[in-house]
Formats: sequence, C-alpha cells, structure tokens
Amino acid sequence: MDRKDKKRTARARRIRNSGEYVDVSFTIKQMEKMIDEKLQSMKFFIPFVLTIVTSLLAYLFTTTSNAFDDYIYIIVAYLLLCLGSILRAYKPSNRYIGKESWFKFEKKLKRNLEFYPDIQPWNMESYINLSDTEFITRLEKFVSRKLYQDELMSAQFLKQKINEYRYKKRNISISYTVIIVGALALALLFAIEYVWSVM
Repeated sequence: MDRKDKKRTARARRIRNSGEYVDVSFTIKQMEKMIDEKLQSMKFFIPFVLTIVTSLLAYLFTTTSNAFDDYIYIIVAYLLLCLGSILRAYKPSNRYIGKESWFKFEKKLKRNLEFYPDIQPWNMESYINLSDTEFITRLEKFVSRKLYQDELMSAQFLKQKINEYRYKKRNISISYTVIIVGALALALLFAIEYVWSVM
C-alpha cells in the first residue's frame, strides 16, 4: 500500500461530523455485530416449537385413543398450519430486498422518518425499515460525505443483513400469531365442548 492509499484510508476512518470524528468502518462493523446477534437469537425459537409440533403430529397419527376422534382433522390442520408457518419463517431467500414501494411499508417508513430524521447506529428502529437506496443516502448524511467504494460495499452487505432480519422478524411474528391464535381457538372449542357435555 503506497503513501497516498494510506492517507486516503486514514482520512476515510476519521470523518468530521458535528465536530467529532466518525469511523465509518467501525460503525458498520458494530451495526453488523448487533444484527448478527439478533439473527442468532431468532434461531432459538425454531427447534423448540418444531419439536413440539412434530411430536404432537406424530402422537395424533399413531394414537388409538377415541378422545380426539371428533376433532382430529381440526387439530391436525392446526398443527400443519403451525408447521408451515414455522418453515416459512425460516425459509432462506436469495436476496433480501429493502422495499422501495408498498403501501404498508411506505406508511411504516414515513412514521419511522418522523421519529428518526437521522440514522442512529445503536438504534435499529432508525434504519430497519429504510429501502436499500435510502439507507445508503442516510448513512452518507450521517458521516457527512459520500462513502468510498469499500465502505459502500460493506454498507450494502450490512443492508442485506438488515433486510434479512426484518424479513425473518415479520415472518416469525406471523408464525407466533398463527400458533397463539390457533391454540386459543382450539382451547375455546374444547372448553365449549366440555361445557355442552356437562350440561
């Protein structure tokens, strides 16, 4: 690395923003570390629920008890729906896209921009709903200059991880909703059936 490149790299690491220096590479690495931790914590849920759902399905398919005969199809349909929602939540994608336009997404983005006019690297809410181009624009605004090529590439890798986190978070929320609402509906159905049988 010649002297000019060393100076350029040193300058890239110290960017003046409101009287303070911002190290772009360090900031991107810290944001990436935070996203990686969030993605890792999501992996805890899947084996636990998947084990419960598959063992319940296996039990229902192999049981000879008459207790579930009236509701076996409803229970199996619910468990298959749970299984499908869990698998959908963890289905990998080739490319996680930061949406440019979509009505609900635009509404979220508008609300997000009102609360967070600038990116706050420590606060994911300030950039999780940004589109790919908007994220780069806001990051450049944060550091008060255009990103160099290597920084831009790192920022785009980071944005892919952010998009993956947002995608998985949304699908896991849907999965939670399916599991909880379905379980409550089945519990209510069994409670009503029990009350009718007692009366």
